Amino acid sequence: GTHVSGTVLADSRFGEVKGAAPEAQLIPIQFISNDGGGFLGDAVLALQYAKKRGAQIVNASWGGAPCVTSLRDAFLDLERSGALIIVAAGNDGLDLDFRQQFPASFNFSNQVTVAASTELDIMAGWSNNGFRSVHLAAPGTNIYSTVPGGYAFFDGTSMAAPLVSGIAAAIWSARPQATAPQIKRALLE
Repeated sequence: GTHVSGTVLADSRFGEVKGAAPEAQLIPIQFISNDGGGFLGDAVLALQYAKKRGAQIVNASWGGAPCVTSLRDAFLDLERSGALIIVAAGNDGLDLDFRQQFPASFNFSNQVTVAASTELDIMAGWSNNGFRSVHLAAPGTNIYSTVPGGYAFFDGTSMAAPLVSGIAAAIWSARPQATAPQIKRALLE
């Protein structure tokens, strides 16, 4: 969570990392433990909390959940509230058009599913992909960001998604009257 948050918010005036949108505001809704595990029910509660707090952008740097009604409904509620949801595609090298994983495979109108690209601007071999399921790729290898007590390099679509979330926040701050689908279109174009 600290690495993901720093990728969006780190302020280079106070450290070595400059996030994609250091002026953005964060609503922490962590539900994944330090060992990387979490419960689907807690994910649903986290999404409901984000909606209740009025989040405009939700970064979902997690996945692998089954498609259950409560998770789908939580994402639909966010869609209805006008939030933009940026979702990590996953790190299993799967084609999500054929092997769905959630929330990456929901594909709601306000959702952008993000794969990871390398320093050579090609898809990382371990990144999930899919022509219909994944909307774009962003840098996801050797991403330098904050961690408790310092800084570290991480790889993953969970690092690519917050770059897109930060860019979305920057676009939205420049166009505050825009809607989530308009911000999504700007990202894709």
